[in-house]
Amino acid sequence: MTTIETVHQKIIDILTESNISYGLKGERIYVRQGSAAVFIKVEAWLGDHVVVELVCPVLKDVERTPGLLGKLDELNKALFFGKAYTHDRGVWLAHNLLGDHLDPQELLACVGLMARVADKLDDDLKGEFGGVRFAEE
Repeated sequence: MTTIETVHQKIIDILTESNISYGLKGERIYVRQGSAAVFIKVEAWLGDHVVVELVCPVLKDVERTPGLLGKLDELNKALFFGKAYTHDRGVWLAHNLLGDHLDPQELLACVGLMARVADKLDDDLKGEFGGVRFAEE
């Protein structure tokens, strides 16, 4: 049976073997890129399964305007990994993977793509809508 602990360790092993620098913040693993970061958390799902949640804080203290929502809608149409959304005066990217049979290449692709999108998106959105980037906290 796959456990939260075994998947958490597998993620650390994948990042280490791929020479990707990471940190730990509580139960979350994070990977920094430029002004952005991808936070990775492993959680139980539907009793017998494990899900890997990847979340990027893009901006905080930003107004939820029709213009911002339109930009995020356009982005969601183009994203292969993840979704962009607003929550609690912030903009976020998120994506989930099933952890039961976690594929290293899929994890690395998701982390890399999400980090690059967040690192570019925070600059673009801040220039147009204001707010504070993750790195500015």
